[in-house]
Amino acid sequence: MFRTCLILFLLSFLLITVVACNSKQHAEVERVATSNGKDSLIILHIESDSPYEIGYQHGEALRKEIHLMVDLWKNDLEEAFEIPADSFITHFLRSTNFQKSIAKHTPHLLKEIQGMSDGASIPFETMYAYQLIDELWTNGNTVAENYHHCTSIGAMNLAHGQTGSFIAQNIDVPAFYHTFKVLLHLTDKAGKHEQYISTFPGYIGANGLNKHVGINVNSLLDIQNSLDGLPVCCVVRGTLQHHSFNDAVTFIHSIQHASGQNYIIGSTDSILSLECSATQITPFWPTNSKHITYHANNSLANDSHRKLYTNYLVNHLQLTHEEYVAQEKRLQSMEQRFSDSTVVTISKIKEALQSKDNYIDPVCNANTWVSTIMEFKNDSAVIHFSPGSPDEVDYIQFVLK
Repeated sequence: MFRTCLILFLLSFLLITVVACNSKQHAEVERVATSNGKDSLIILHIESDSPYEIGYQHGEALRKEIHLMVDLWKNDLEEAFEIPADSFITHFLRSTNFQKSIAKHTPHLLKEIQGMSDGASIPFETMYAYQLIDELWTNGNTVAENYHHCTSIGAMNLAHGQTGSFIAQNIDVPAFYHTFKVLLHLTDKAGKHEQYISTFPGYIGANGLNKHVGINVNSLLDIQNSLDGLPVCCVVRGTLQHHSFNDAVTFIHSIQHASGQNYIIGSTDSILSLECSATQITPFWPTNSKHITYHANNSLANDSHRKLYTNYLVNHLQLTHEEYVAQEKRLQSMEQRFSDSTVVTISKIKEALQSKDNYIDPVCNANTWVSTIMEFKNDSAVIHFSPGSPDEVDYIQFVLK
């Protein structure tokens, strides 16, 4: 009996020791100065197979920055909705049920958010609501352009006898998000699944890529949302769990979407732009050749418009949707810059993302937080990352092989 108890004690001790050792894993935080001398980039390297541990390491490593960002975010909520932030968060979470969809399609992300909550010492409800950027805007009865001005490009040169493709984007968000720029670098223990994800402290991801697939996002506040679909950040991270273009596209089609959004998905030999609402998923191609696509923040093919949006056009602007879209200056800039008859180079994409063709609504503008160009080749993928406005901050290159 004594021997049995001793063995059980030793086994328990070993188990506690293993758990303690695992809990001592820490993210590697790399801080990189940028070319303009005023912006900076945080590269957060995390190696783990555990979603909870990924979140915990993120939360622990950037705890100070996360608390600052959450405070800024709460201030923004109070200014936008004119009630205390904690009251708004409580009401919002009671009025929606996104967790059901997350648990069904991307359960690992709920574990990651829980880990981040624990690592940063922030209540789970707050950390969870903090992820729901587009869902807060959409369900806050927002219509027009005060929040998002992202511009995206997708180009495939296979039609011109060239290999490889690009997807690229300026991510434009409110000024308080500009405080930090983070590139989240995730790898598993075996080194078989590696990702680079654009983000800010405490957020699971805005866009990103693995070696095989990348994804861009553009808010479409004019098309229908749902109160229980999959949030945008989870669509991004869920897509990056897949290692083929077809599987990524199938995933996008398999879910109900919480917020109107355009996703440009890219791989070595394919690109696709999908306008996704709660009731409809529609591809958008500017030409029949399907060699290039681009997008701003109005639906161009999906006609499942919100009544709030159509009423706004009629009652406040006296415009039809088509007339309103025709005034979209960033879209016009893309149309003028990209011809379906030419090979698209990275230089041409950089010029487009740095452009200010229209001074009222330029592609590169005051809301531009980061700029990304994802390049897919036969044997590798590359993300060119500008942690700031790309006309001021040089792109830094990161390679996945």
